[in-house]
Amino acid sequence: MREVLQIRCLQSHLRMLAYRTTMPRMQMPAPTERALEAMHAIGDDLADRGVTRGKMFGVPSLKAGGKVLCSAWNDELVVKLPPSMLAEALALSGAEHFEPMAGRAMKEWAQVPYSHRKRWPGFVQASLVYVTGGSA
Repeated sequence: MREVLQIRCLQSHLRMLAYRTTMPRMQMPAPTERALEAMHAIGDDLADRGVTRGKMFGVPSLKAGGKVLCSAWNDELVVKLPPSMLAEALALSGAEHFEPMAGRAMKEWAQVPYSHRKRWPGFVQASLVYVTGGSA
């Protein structure tokens, strides 16, 4: 059975190559100006700890050591958090697990609405420590 699945996957891949097709590109939401400004202000405050601006999925993000900490997504902050902080973030009204594609939640990522922007700096700082292993 396993061999049959491997052959079918290979056949599908070869068909895509023959027709020069690929998976359709996802449309990423542009961040609102206020969400982007809030995220950039947090990044500027943490620049002395190695935080830089970058992109994730083509969307403006903050990074440290080449790893993504957070991203502005619509009018929300998407942030990678350790389990204890993730639970805290998800307990906020309107917050949820980040799903860039329906049914594909990213387990360590929370999507926190702009209405909780006063909490964003703490979440990004926790992300920085988590993502860098405490070296930042």
